[in-house]
Amino acid sequence: MLSYLIIPLEMAVAGFIGFKVHQLRQQFKANGKNAKQHLDFFDVLRMSTQDLLKNRFVAGALASEIARLYYVSRLWKKPPPTSGRDGFTYHSKNGYQNLLIALLLMGSFEMIGVHLLVLQWSPLVAWILTGLGFYSCLWIMGLLASVKQRPIVLYSDSLKICIGILWTIHVPLEYIESIRSVDSEGFDFKQSDYVKAVSMGTPDFVLQLKEPVVAYGPYGTQKQTTQIGLTVDAPQRFQYKLDDMGVMFQ
Repeated sequence: MLSYLIIPLEMAVAGFIGFKVHQLRQQFKANGKNAKQHLDFFDVLRMSTQDLLKNRFVAGALASEIARLYYVSRLWKKPPPTSGRDGFTYHSKNGYQNLLIALLLMGSFEMIGVHLLVLQWSPLVAWILTGLGFYSCLWIMGLLASVKQRPIVLYSDSLKICIGILWTIHVPLEYIESIRSVDSEGFDFKQSDYVKAVSMGTPDFVLQLKEPVVAYGPYGTQKQTTQIGLTVDAPQRFQYKLDDMGVMFQ
């Protein structure tokens, strides 16, 4: 009796998933058409999954997984053009890119070695561990690609702070009270409304905001913040561009 229910149940689940995928595509297209110029692929995807699923944690997890596959497909492509804006990378000077590449190589060799070793004992366990290892490598590749594809961007009216698909913060320039260099004076990094939007190491600058903004973190997490730490590969050019727009440095 149970066997007669399995096929209809599988068809129902597959149909539900297909329907949700169709809804997500339609929502993504709608949000893409209505999106402001400052939104990129991951911004629109996060909005679309949130509109569709309502639960921001489930939506955030789904958006992260889809985005990871998308950015893996763009790993060897150049970042989007910066016409009409200033883009600042943040993954080279602090060695973050080299660290991810090293982890990827180590994970690949380890996956092969573990597979060959465990295969002698249990082929099933060996392939399960290989699948987990492959997912880990895919995770690192997606993060590496997203870091290269999503730079920190300075627009005429706002600053968009990205750390790959981990953090996204839109800061209107009028919200910025001041920017201080971390080397200039001591700073309490344990403050409750502080967000460390840094790929690795300590930040170069800390933004002090007049009003709080939402920092969108990994897997649907959110945090209201008025203090943001960030680092860029070209700090002098970053400071010059913001100073030219009237932003006060301390």
